[in-house]
Amino acid sequence: MLGQLKSAHNMYCDRRLGIQTTADIRPPDTSLHRDSGKTSALGYSLIGRYIRLLRLQPSDVVYDVGCGTGRPLCLFARRRVRRCIGIEIDPTVAEIAKTNAANLVGRRAEITVIHGDAASSTDYQDGTVFWLYHPFGQRTLAAVLERVRKSVEASPRSVRFCYVTPDVEQAFSACGWLTRYKTVKPLLHPTSAASFWRN
Repeated sequence: MLGQLKSAHNMYCDRRLGIQTTADIRPPDTSLHRDSGKTSALGYSLIGRYIRLLRLQPSDVVYDVGCGTGRPLCLFARRRVRRCIGIEIDPTVAEIAKTNAANLVGRRAEITVIHGDAASSTDYQDGTVFWLYHPFGQRTLAAVLERVRKSVEASPRSVRFCYVTPDVEQAFSACGWLTRYKTVKPLLHPTSAASFWRN
């Protein structure tokens, strides 16, 4: 029953926002390290809760790394932030995310969707907030964190991460430049815990 209610709520939110993010899509793994993760979308209620905990600022540039069809990306763009960028490796899924970005009701921030591998397609040079819903395994995550580190070294700034379903969280601990400042384990969603990190 709870699952049916969650599904109905997600479909209602999709219709209200003018987007389509509830389809079950399972693209092939074409990532550099062959470790792509989840393709399903996190529920709207949890995304909203985690976004509030990030305490977004008007100057923030948000990266949804492994954005899928763009549900979190669209929710971020309804907030007062400077820009939102989604990265998605599968071309079909990336096109869906672009369509959702174009159709989003109540968008406040510019949305860009990049089709590419998160480990190599961008340098994250302007990012301040990073959202990851277990999009890939430890090797790709470590590569992404290193690219962000280099961008912060080149352009010093504060950054923070929300890592949902932190199955390979050790990549954050091992990178040496980030500190976990919060962990959330929802009672009704034990498999969708989140850890929050900053430099």
